Amino acid sequence: MAKLVSVFFLLLLGVAQLVGGASFDPYSPGAYEPVATVNNVDFRADYCVIGAGFAGVKAIETIKTQGNQSSWLLIEAQNRVGGRVRTVPVGAYQVEEHAQWVQGGLSNPILALGAEMNPPLGGGHSHWEEYDHYDENGVKSTTGATQLAAVIGRVWDGYYCVYNELMPLFVSGALADMSLRDCYALCGFYPRTAEEYAAEAALIAVEWGELSDITSCANSGWWVAYSFYGDDAHSGTANFVNDARGLSAVAELILTRKGIPLTDSRIHYNTRVTKVDTTKNLITATNAAGLIKKYQCKALINTMSIGALQKDLRDNSNAMAVISPRPSLNVQASIHKYHMGVFRKTFLQYNTKFWGSVAHFTITPRDSGLAVVSWTSVDYPVYYPGSKMLLVSQNGPESNMYINMPDDEYVRRIADELVYVFGSAASFENLTDYHTNHDTYEIDNYGSYSNRPPTLTNADFRGMWAPVGGHYFPSGEAACDLLNGYVVGAYHIGNSAAQRALVNLGHLPTTVNPEDNDCFRPPAGWRP
Repeated sequence: MAKLVSVFFLLLLGVAQLVGGASFDPYSPGAYEPVATVNNVDFRADYCVIGAGFAGVKAIETIKTQGNQSSWLLIEAQNRVGGRVRTVPVGAYQVEEHAQWVQGGLSNPILALGAEMNPPLGGGHSHWEEYDHYDENGVKSTTGATQLAAVIGRVWDGYYCVYNELMPLFVSGALADMSLRDCYALCGFYPRTAEEYAAEAALIAVEWGELSDITSCANSGWWVAYSFYGDDAHSGTANFVNDARGLSAVAELILTRKGIPLTDSRIHYNTRVTKVDTTKNLITATNAAGLIKKYQCKALINTMSIGALQKDLRDNSNAMAVISPRPSLNVQASIHKYHMGVFRKTFLQYNTKFWGSVAHFTITPRDSGLAVVSWTSVDYPVYYPGSKMLLVSQNGPESNMYINMPDDEYVRRIADELVYVFGSAASFENLTDYHTNHDTYEIDNYGSYSNRPPTLTNADFRGMWAPVGGHYFPSGEAACDLLNGYVVGAYHIGNSAAQRALVNLGHLPTTVNPEDNDCFRPPAGWRP
């Protein structure tokens, strides 16, 4: 116990070093100077926020409540609030196309907001440890008394070793960053058998939307959503969201509970940003009518995803770039190094339920070149009982293999894996409905979740998200140091970016520290 306590305090003392730890400069890089007025601008405001996802709506709430400011504009390419958090119909059910699990207890502000809703946001416990596994011959594993329990236990043992023994070494600088797979190998777990690969896929790859061998250990080894906010509660919180209103209803609540209606004229829906001039804080956008509109603000908060920024750098010449002028080569390199996981979620609804009562199962594909396929029984007592629906999660190279395949052909292919295990009842012809996302094609999203690789240093990270000229503030969930890749990270970094802008324009005192939130330090009560 004494050893654990000492490790805990070492972690706390070293967190600032791990996440970058530079002292806060409220005007970074310089004191506020008025932005030069540009002629022929359609809309002007003190604050402009690009993107109405969780980061964007939280930024607006902070501008209104903490800064008491009403001169703001929120520019959103879609016709709704929520960004990549999106609810879609499959049969008679509403399912989450991206984020579906919200970990921890009510100290997680997203869960706390869901509990505020009337009625509270619906959901159930994630039951991650409840697994069956089928090998490449379609035979169910009998490892351990409860299928994969023994192997999953070894993964958890590896996690506690990484957390308590390796993390202090990363914090102190005694150990260089490496992949999660290498960290787990140091801690005695390296997948070799079908069951071990299945456990890794279920508990690691699904968590970060990417394979363990390209995921940073130093910045992901905490399993932060669990360690920050406690174990998933079995009741009273919506860890697996199964509410017809959708998880995006929480984003809506962030605005409406502070008196900002979703119809507020300052929210410009169906408006796609095509150019951002960071030297003038000048935004060019095209609205639903095809008209080009120009916006200028004193402070600009851009919550575009890291994937969208990567796509901008890859696909456009400098003259056609969305962000202009181009950032430094070091920042561009850091943006490219950051990995945007393509986490493909596909829902399959059948005319009959042919699988068992287990919450999750994994299948080792017959094609040895593919990773283990992870499935969730959506037809489960605390999920969508009676839905006769399965959810398959594929990520990284596994999802990219099917990037250009038509939806029906792709769904037929993954249904064939089910047929190999469960028989003809699982065939494509017995589907009543299905839905698969298209992250790689979406110009505004391009990818599902941000993923920090071991090649991305803390200096890279801090340089990418540093304010530019004191007026342009890049934001979005990827900019949240300890919680990048999570909805709750977007929430906190939206607040942080807004506070930076408010201090910069003199609407908050310089004593306010925008890094005093869960993006940059563990919350009160955090424990290993």
